[in-house]
Amino acid sequence: MKTIFTCVLLGINFCLLAQDTVSMQLDLTEPRVGQEVTLSFPIDFLTQEVQNQLGDSISVVPSRFGLYNQGSPFKRTIKFHQPGNYIVGPFRFDINGERIQTDSQEVVVKEKLPLQEGFWVRLIQNGSGDNEIVLEQQIADSNVFRDPEGRMEVTSLVEEPQPGVQFYLSRHAITTVQRGLEQNEVPLHYSFTQYRVVFDSEVEGITLQPWHFSHLKEEIPSLEIKR
Repeated sequence: MKTIFTCVLLGINFCLLAQDTVSMQLDLTEPRVGQEVTLSFPIDFLTQEVQNQLGDSISVVPSRFGLYNQGSPFKRTIKFHQPGNYIVGPFRFDINGERIQTDSQEVVVKEKLPLQEGFWVRLIQNGSGDNEIVLEQQIADSNVFRDPEGRMEVTSLVEEPQPGVQFYLSRHAITTVQRGLEQNEVPLHYSFTQYRVVFDSEVEGITLQPWHFSHLKEEIPSLEIKR
């Protein structure tokens, strides 16, 4: 288990009088090696400290140019270079005798996919413990099909597979993966799609079936999702 830990010291008073915790978010808790993950947490505590040091005659206000908005979180993109289990956080800030820290989250980093066509389905849990479905697809450029508007057709989930179950799209991206030039092979298009699974209170779960997908061209293993 690898731990990513940071402590930031602001001010000169190291006598810790209090400690507050803020919630940190990761938009993907089971990325692959090299995949981008967005890390974010609120920084209102820092804005308030700046305001305190400015005094009553000066106010911190949102920028009309969009550089800062009240309540905007700190956001950065991180990448993992090796597979394995990681603990990200807590990030700690000492401000004039008060310690503020984020919580921490476990991240399971998977190996990169092989450079070949294929379709992969994974069930993961986000930082809040909610179920999410990840669809990954690699299609050779020569095998790409496009709709009348020119958009590439990739496998997706239907929004409401059965009454009381919703699949909410939370992330979708298509990138191009170059294979070895010496092989004279056409590039691969990599599609990553992430869904949040929401159940009504009376529904206990669902087992994914082929008819829950659109543009499915591969066989899929049985995947049971519990509420």
